[in-house]
Amino acid sequence: MADTVKLQDELYKEMRGRIKEEDTSVAARYQGYYYYTRAEEGQQYAVHCRRAVPARAGPPSEADEPSPDAPEEVLLDENKRKQQGKHKFYMVGCCETSPDQKLLAWTEDTKGGEKYTLHIRDLSNGKELIDPIPMTSGDVVWANDNATLFYIVKDHLDRPYKVLRHTIGSPTSYDAVVYEEKDEVRKPCLMFLGERIAFVAPSQSCMVLDKPAWQWLQKPYQVDWHNAKSSPAGAVLVCQARDEVIHWNQR
Repeated sequence: MADTVKLQDELYKEMRGRIKEEDTSVAARYQGYYYYTRAEEGQQYAVHCRRAVPARAGPPSEADEPSPDAPEEVLLDENKRKQQGKHKFYMVGCCETSPDQKLLAWTEDTKGGEKYTLHIRDLSNGKELIDPIPMTSGDVVWANDNATLFYIVKDHLDRPYKVLRHTIGSPTSYDAVVYEEKDEVRKPCLMFLGERIAFVAPSQSCMVLDKPAWQWLQKPYQVDWHNAKSSPAGAVLVCQARDEVIHWNQR
């Protein structure tokens, strides 16, 4: 195909010229901030950002958008993470702020095998608060106390199977196992019932944890598809699910 090199170059430049490389997602207003992601020219990965909602701002509306006068805070730059780690592959599984918006938990896959490593960062100073936790499923859920985090790890078959609880300030080696799924055809999934609304298939058998002792409230626990808010506010839901779970973040 040596005789088509010039044509390939022309086609590549034409296609590249039609792509809008600099772009910003629609901002979501939540807990005093506008959260959004943006893409930069020449970069492949997203930059996760937020801007504070001005004190003079009215109630949320469809016309809401960040004020250009508010300074931008970069929570996570995926491009820099990839470059700093010299990774050939990079993918973020989730990027979640704590309920008080002061901490950031994110998971990243740097191998391409969908085995995510969990990180937690203090947004006030950029300091990472835990030793990275490998072999997670990529999903995390914050508890209402801003100090407790639930996550799922995978087994040797790459199946998410064990739910653990981490407390900020304690070694990850102390993380407690709150649930282990021994049935190889099932896998646990995590959601948050409180400010976020979770919709779960009625046939799924679920269990609910609640603080302060993080004890099981009921086992099993049947979630009403039409009334998910009937579950205890601030509870963490662990589903033994064969089916997919659909959830919506109320923002």
